[in-house]
Amino acid sequence: MTFGDPVVFYCPSCNKPMQMITCRSYTTLGGSLFSDGRQTGGHGFTPDLVKCPNCGAVFFRHNIWAAKTMSMSDAAYIKYVKTPDRADYIKALEKGLAKNRDEESQLREYLWRDLNNIIRHSGALAESKYLELWKENCAVLLSLKEKSLEEMTNLKNAKKYDESEWFKALIMTAELNRNLGNFDECMNKLNSLSGSRDWLKTQFEWECEAKNIFTFELLSESQMNLERFDGAKAGDYYERASVLTKRRRYKSALADYSKALELGFHGTGILLDRGRLYAETFNDYEKAFNDFEKALETALDNNEKASALRERGKLYKNKGDLHSALDDLNKAVALNDSWGDLYHERKEIHEASGNAEAARWDAFKEKLIKDAEYQMEARKATREFFSPLLARLYAERSKPIRDVINKEDLIILACMLIAEEDYEYLERYVKEGISFNGLVPSYFMEFQPTPFYYATTKQMRSVIKEPRTMLKWLVDNGADPNMAAGDKSTPLGNQCGAGGDLQTLKYLLQAGADPNVKSFYEDDYYKPLSFAVSIDWENDPAIDKNEVLKYFTQEDADHLRKTAALLREYGATTE
Repeated sequence: MTFGDPVVFYCPSCNKPMQMITCRSYTTLGGSLFSDGRQTGGHGFTPDLVKCPNCGAVFFRHNIWAAKTMSMSDAAYIKYVKTPDRADYIKALEKGLAKNRDEESQLREYLWRDLNNIIRHSGALAESKYLELWKENCAVLLSLKEKSLEEMTNLKNAKKYDESEWFKALIMTAELNRNLGNFDECMNKLNSLSGSRDWLKTQFEWECEAKNIFTFELLSESQMNLERFDGAKAGDYYERASVLTKRRRYKSALADYSKALELGFHGTGILLDRGRLYAETFNDYEKAFNDFEKALETALDNNEKASALRERGKLYKNKGDLHSALDDLNKAVALNDSWGDLYHERKEIHEASGNAEAARWDAFKEKLIKDAEYQMEARKATREFFSPLLARLYAERSKPIRDVINKEDLIILACMLIAEEDYEYLERYVKEGISFNGLVPSYFMEFQPTPFYYATTKQMRSVIKEPRTMLKWLVDNGADPNMAAGDKSTPLGNQCGAGGDLQTLKYLLQAGADPNVKSFYEDDYYKPLSFAVSIDWENDPAIDKNEVLKYFTQEDADHLRKTAALLREYGATTE
């Protein structure tokens, strides 16, 4: 893709400038074409209906006369024009922004494709609150497009028309008829096309036969006719199989998956895709099992292994082997503890086994991962949200910890016991050989600290009554004070910025944290002293105190200088 100079124009509401990127050339390679004409992976041009980045006003660009081309350097500080969102389209229709038929048609077309995005992004429009609006908009848009098509057809008959524009209008009216359930009328429109368009008519015919009213991904002419091309590759068959699966053409999809594998296509994904077809559509569990086994053998990373284990676990469950199903899902969760679907699958296995408590706990984790708002609440109040772990533990005091708490929850349990300062159970934790040196899952804390790191966080400062005692006890019992979190930051590095706590920093150093272990921040690794030394004007005459105080409050500056002094006391360097 190559870009031209931006076009700058002024908002008719606030009169402030905005710029729009122009594109000299682009490719749609790798994109997908849908039945509503939407092309993904394309150029992403700014539409005619735009939104001011300054005041939020929505207007048609063709009504703006003051526009000029600028060089990229001249336009560098001008904000980019925004594309309106769904709420803007709806509001524009309600307020009568469109002043003529063409503008209303254009506005409703934007809204139509935007609502179709619910399908494109794997949503369910039929279950959406927008379904009635979508139907109503389709009906009005169809009447507008029918008029346009009639005018174009008259021009066509007079041989004064644009072939491509007439074709687009015909396809759109056919699609809108299908959207409204007028399947016969949809096919009547398409039957007026020449035989060279059979590849397109066939696909609409499939969807009409299936009574599908929603947008679908189109196969290209070459994809529909792969068998005619000697140069068709394994990847071409796999790509077509993926689309055919979405389109419910399962027998053809299965044949294409097998053809792709026969031609040498490699990867876990294709084996999982074909295995799912065997299991869920054709009930051929033996062939499905073989594909999942091969997928597990060829998996390149933990995510692929977890996917293969999940599918094999579902297969075991369908066959009634709940023990093997649970074993596979446990292994999958150990490989990827932030995938909500794994907890959903395991919850169903627990329910089938009659383990209501474990099922409730997995339902809780699934919601934590999938519901961002609920996850935020849980992270703010981890002790309250995860208290069932402790309740379960305390209710089974006579049993070993491992017999009560799942392996994946042990690291969270350590954090809970630390917060409670429950040394009795912490001692049992150690005696059972359970390590403190692991990372909590992201649904517990986003940056995934170790239990030791967790004990030093701001959240725990007001909770742990004797933090110095706790940190020393943890180190004495095997906790690594220098082990980084999932975001690569370290407990000591986390205390060395303006938001750090000097007392906690001192406790960390006393507990044995290395003052020279680097911690990751933003885009690089830094030694702890590096966070504070840049404003330490007392030890570096080259630092201008007045310049520092332009960016820091006196209180923060004093705090960072004390931090640097304490780090130096324990041997910290910047080299």
